[in-house]
Amino acid sequence: MRKFAFIILLALCLAMPALAKKDLSGAREIFDEIGLEMPVDWGQMSRQERFDHLEELGLDPGEDGKYRGDAGDLDEFFRKLGKEQPENWGEMSFEEKKAFVSGSVDTKELPSKQEEQADEKNELWRKFPPHTLFARVAWILIFVILIMRPFFQVIGWEAGLSFLFLRKYLGWAAGLSAFLHVALFLNLAGKGLDFFLIPRAWDLKGLFGWGTLALLSLLLPFLTSNLLSQKILKRNWKRIQNFSYLAFIFTGVHIYIAKGGINADSLLVAIWLIFFVSAFLKNRRYKNNQ
Repeated sequence: MRKFAFIILLALCLAMPALAKKDLSGAREIFDEIGLEMPVDWGQMSRQERFDHLEELGLDPGEDGKYRGDAGDLDEFFRKLGKEQPENWGEMSFEEKKAFVSGSVDTKELPSKQEEQADEKNELWRKFPPHTLFARVAWILIFVILIMRPFFQVIGWEAGLSFLFLRKYLGWAAGLSAFLHVALFLNLAGKGLDFFLIPRAWDLKGLFGWGTLALLSLLLPFLTSNLLSQKILKRNWKRIQNFSYLAFIFTGVHIYIAKGGINADSLLVAIWLIFFVSAFLKNRRYKNNQ
């Protein structure tokens, strides 16, 4: 147990440099302003790659020379579109700007009820894409799996330990949700499994590196969560299942970076850490009193 606690502490220490994540809200405002979707890998692009991407759209930086919360001079952008900038551009919603840029809707015409409902549906889809829903399911399930034992130990409910067998089934659901999250994200980004062959997928300064580590850490417990593996691996089976703890920590860092800082999901990490340490200390005191 002491060695395992040290591994958990080491994983937390390795994650610390990645927790200084830049805020992407300014960049999102830029893309909202011009009516375009922000690239899903924007947070992983280098500064020059971002500038090159924006220059291809015909955008110029603001007066301070930075693209942050302001699209700067849009004249070149509309010149490349071959359209004149609407006078009410600043008052238009993101979906209206997006429709104007794509040329699918005449902004001079009032949208119909069906179009308004379609816009609301597209906006909901943009804010909550399917891959993030599976990511949240996987995250919550992993939290429940790992909190069960320390929670029952801390509150002293021995009968609760009889429910630990459910962790196997919850683990299957968590693993499937995590893999669906990755598959749908790669599909949305227009990438395949070769994505994991590029350096960006392993860069621990960004969210992709920690996501990859989380996926690999979850893969082994997922594949060996069955009776056959228990018989073959014997004592080593438990050690492999402990990789779930690393997957939880790596996923926590992945979410922290993706959301640009401390968020509601960070509370789950804090809750688990409190119960994990409390259970560890309680078990240690019990052994010392024997």
